[in-house]
Amino acid sequence: MKKKMIMFLVVAMFGFEGLSSAAELTVGTKELSVYGSINNISADGGPDADFTMIQASYGQFITPEMEVGGNLILFDADGSKSITLAGEGKFHFIKFPDELILPYAGAHVGIYRGESDTGFSFGVMGGAKYFIKEETTLNAELRISQLSYGDVDALATILSVGYSVYFK
Repeated sequence: MKKKMIMFLVVAMFGFEGLSSAAELTVGTKELSVYGSINNISADGGPDADFTMIQASYGQFITPEMEVGGNLILFDADGSKSITLAGEGKFHFIKFPDELILPYAGAHVGIYRGESDTGFSFGVMGGAKYFIKEETTLNAELRISQLSYGDVDALATILSVGYSVYFK
């Protein structure tokens, strides 16, 4: 899994010709993203575990700075698989027209479904998007999520890398 994620990022980084200015993110602009990570989760009432995460997201800008959307997250924690459906909001800090880096902060809330349990997740996120072409970015995101299911409360600190495409 690690090798596939690294290969994807290398192809994404070097498979494009030259750099471009950032896209004009206006009301109605849509973003389609994919993220991946390998992290650790700390659980009260359960063991700590390493996990792999793959996330697909769709969002739409409701103002030039504010984006709302949803995502589907697949987890594999030491062989135990789960899925999360979540809604999220991101505030993109104002950038200058020539800048290629777009920082953001946001929050998310979702429903978690494991192999034998169902739960709730919520948290905060922050990151940056680097425009490699006018309507594509490489992304880095730090997400802190509280997961509650059964008698277990878990805190996940997730550092992810991803790729986004923007369209009208």
